[in-house]
Amino acid sequence: MLKKEDRILKSALVQTTVLLILLSSVAHAQTKPRARDLGVPFDGTTGRFNAITDVKGVEVGHTMLISGSGKISCSA
Repeated sequence: MLKKEDRILKSALVQTTVLLILLSSVAHAQTKPRARDLGVPFDGTTGRFNAITDVKGVEVGHTMLISGSGKISCSA
């Protein structure tokens, strides 16, 4: 069984790793060019977040559509 200090160190290491992964993905997302950055003309101005979620009435999410009959299975 791990000592208390070892558990704390392991927890801090896991948290630091997760934080670094999240920060690197955010940094990558910010470096991708947007359409306006590439000179594509659009009418109007961008919203607060420059995202689809800025559009009033638009909801972003996901759904699973299942149709037909029979057993549902998943293969990877």
